[in-house]
Amino acid sequence: MERSSLPVAIIGGGPIGLAAAAHLVEAGESFILFEKGEHIGTHFEEYGHVRLFSPWMYNMDPAINRLLGSSTEWNEPKNNLLPYARDLVEQYLAPFSHLPQIKPHIYVKAEVQSVSRKRMDKLKSTTRNEQPFVLHIQIQEGMRIFEAKAVIDASGVWHNPNPLVSSGIWTNNEREAASSIFYTIPDVLGKDQSSFENKHVVVVGSGHSAINSLIQLNSLRKRKPELAPSQITWLNRKATAEEAYAKINHGFLARYRLGEQLQELLNNSILQIWNPYDIEHINQDHDGQLTITGTINNEKKEIGQIDIVIANTGNRPDLHLFRELRYDLDPSMECTRSLAATIAAKKGVVAAHGERELRHPEENFYIIGAKSFGRSPSFFLINGYEQARSVVASITGNQADADRVVISFPEEWMTPS
Repeated sequence: MERSSLPVAIIGGGPIGLAAAAHLVEAGESFILFEKGEHIGTHFEEYGHVRLFSPWMYNMDPAINRLLGSSTEWNEPKNNLLPYARDLVEQYLAPFSHLPQIKPHIYVKAEVQSVSRKRMDKLKSTTRNEQPFVLHIQIQEGMRIFEAKAVIDASGVWHNPNPLVSSGIWTNNEREAASSIFYTIPDVLGKDQSSFENKHVVVVGSGHSAINSLIQLNSLRKRKPELAPSQITWLNRKATAEEAYAKINHGFLARYRLGEQLQELLNNSILQIWNPYDIEHINQDHDGQLTITGTINNEKKEIGQIDIVIANTGNRPDLHLFRELRYDLDPSMECTRSLAATIAAKKGVVAAHGERELRHPEENFYIIGAKSFGRSPSFFLINGYEQARSVVASITGNQADADRVVISFPEEWMTPS
């Protein structure tokens, strides 16, 4: 096939990948989308019990809405309601993925193994940009090769967590103890409840995920005292617990009352807080119990007789797929250098941005969505929707449209009270 007639390949069937598909459809451009899970929105379903921090109006993409709006079977959610993560899949992503202009181009249970240029390794430059991309995809029937004229990676970072050890390295001890560690936001009041009943639970992290886990554990204590965790320990890298409280108790995040619920938990005797705590070692004994060794202000502190650990320490991008592509990343944040500078300058909600901040030396290759933010946890869906719109505009030859900001944050998000 001529390169110009090839589709655009999208990696990831979450909201950002589907938004890219929607914009491509509106531009009259063909696409193929690969989702590793059994259906679209798999990552969101894994923490479906968690309520999102912002209402529906800021979790929907205009292009998806326009295409869904043409379907008489879709009931648009009320803009001001706060959805759970599972609602985003069931009420939004799933209906969109079944539209006739979308469904035939989605491959599920399709794991991308590699992306490269046709007949070219990274060293070859002559006519490089004229060659199509080649994607090796593991599907149920076996390995299959697809060609594309552009690649948009919207696969996210959900299944690539940071380790517990504060130095950022994975140790054999931690890997061996993995059966006693949750690297997600567990459903404490639902399917995962038995893992925490009458157990010593350690929560590691200082962000919203860790706070959600702590609140869920406290809710179990209040609803079923006889099954409550025997001890909840919070290992917080911040200097004080109040720093985490202050971080969430402003602007739109106050809509979900996380601050009030965390404050209630801080006053509860079942919670033991260690901060600022840096983990150095994890060991598991023959009975399966864990011991964590670390420091507080350079003083050794050991925590033993741990039954289960919730590791809410953030995630990092997996870049192995693109070894043969020419990408350029900030060495510390692992996102493009331009975006790293934008994130570092803001230190909070990152303003809407587009294709120019996402460019790599490899023409028509883009990382968008949570993965585009590298190791920064500052990403919001609205960031990804604007990225998808802008990148698609550039790929389809409308650079003027790519350079203007269409989707932006409400003013109160940018200037939190």
